[in-house]
Amino acid sequence: MIKKSIIIQSRIGSSRLPGKVLKKLNNKSTLLHLVDRLKKSKIIDDIIICTTSNSEDDVIIDFCKLNKIKFFRGSENDVLSRYYQTALISNTDIIIRCTGDCPLIDAKILDDMLINFLEMKMDHYGMEYHQGNYAFPDGFDVSIFSFKALEDAYNNAKLKYDREHVEPYIIRKYGKHKYKINLKK
Repeated sequence: MIKKSIIIQSRIGSSRLPGKVLKKLNNKSTLLHLVDRLKKSKIIDDIIICTTSNSEDDVIIDFCKLNKIKFFRGSENDVLSRYYQTALISNTDIIIRCTGDCPLIDAKILDDMLINFLEMKMDHYGMEYHQGNYAFPDGFDVSIFSFKALEDAYNNAKLKYDREHVEPYIIRKYGKHKYKINLKK
């Protein structure tokens, strides 16, 4: 069986709005809104919060423990390594990447993307971000990639930018297939 895990990148440090992932929206943190929305997926196997080993992110770990959410801690600056270690330890085959400051991700869209990803046997799949009828606004970000592509990036990405971000190497090597909403459904 192919294991499909959502790995949510989340940390307290932010230059624009520190602590934004735990800010309250309607008496619930943005991170909890996101997790609750993702739990509506019908085909994912796991949700894991991927945060840093910095002490300031202890509050995210407290949040995870309180809400019975799996978590992993790793490097703040080598986010690619943090994702890889999370996927490796959790024995994940397919990674669905989300960020903790995107509480509006739709589980139905995520499921549709995941079905497409599996049917088309891709190694990377992301959302389209262009102006027009099929564009997604910032904040709905979801991308999917295989463990094979993540491991390749982990082992071969040498640029600082590629280590600070999860997908640049993967997109360059495997292409970026873009998801569009199918309005005929």
